Amino acid sequence: MAFSGDKVPVGKETHIALFPSSGMGHLTPFLRLASLLLHHHCRVTLITTNPTVSHAESRLVSRFLSSYPQVTQIHFNLLPLDLSTVNSTDPFWIQSETIRRSAHLLSPLLSSVSSPPLSGLISDVMLVSYVLPVAQTLRLPNYILFTSSARMFSFFAYLPTITSICNVGSVFDGEDLHIPGINSPLPRSSIPPLLLIQNSLFADMFFSDSLKLTKLDGVLINSFKGLETESLETLRSRKLMEDLPPVFAVGPFEPCDGLGMWVRNWGWGGEKVVKGDEIGEKVREMMESQSLKLKARDVGEEAMKVAEAGGNREEMFKELIGDLKRKL
Repeated sequence: MAFSGDKVPVGKETHIALFPSSGMGHLTPFLRLASLLLHHHCRVTLITTNPTVSHAESRLVSRFLSSYPQVTQIHFNLLPLDLSTVNSTDPFWIQSETIRRSAHLLSPLLSSVSSPPLSGLISDVMLVSYVLPVAQTLRLPNYILFTSSARMFSFFAYLPTITSICNVGSVFDGEDLHIPGINSPLPRSSIPPLLLIQNSLFADMFFSDSLKLTKLDGVLINSFKGLETESLETLRSRKLMEDLPPVFAVGPFEPCDGLGMWVRNWGWGGEKVVKGDEIGEKVREMMESQSLKLKARDVGEEAMKVAEAGGNREEMFKELIGDLKRKL
């Protein structure tokens, strides 16, 4: 993206570290967030794991750093993982668990950043339980980037309340799940398949991390009001939970230089739920519907307004940076 004519905000430079988890579906949003933070005059440090789980991730990071040389890279060497202690054979979830269990090694790396010192850390939603204690010890504000929708985050945030009322195993017994502040229930089909498997690695991560949400300093979501009005209003007004951290709708994220991608398979972990050609077919079906065409056009126009100078996305980033500066 090319930006020009921006005024540098007065005050101490905001320096943010980004720490994504494994998989292109987690890495790509972080890189797009990084480009937007640069646009808003933030210093950005990107923490990359060694080794990565795929060559595609390594290539993507290399292309990104070539396009944005002002980003500082920190290599984070992972500890070996005893596979007998992990309830998964999927390399991406195993990598996520490896990152989680290595997270305590972040402390000296983050402490070594001093020019200027870090203002905050934005980490992946799948790393909450292990990264949060490190940030708290360093007294470093810790935000997360939630890489799914605001509606799904509402479910994620409400999960501890649900499980305190009923047994974990019965949470998904019904067809629909009702979330306070959101009129339409969440259908069972919208719930990640791996979450329906009790004691799966993903389910363990999801449940344990949801319990820590209230300890975070904030949550970033790649969404905007025109796309998810009801969910975002519920989250930002704290109708769902009084102690929910601030939610920043910083979308829509736009492709960065060299970071366009078409996902051939899409799913949670190694379970490929939807293939690229299936997505394309559904898009064609959708665009044959006149009402959906009009709705898609309206959402697209709203996204353009949100993303333009002076739009709601810019206001959200100003709010985020202001929140960071108040906590320094």
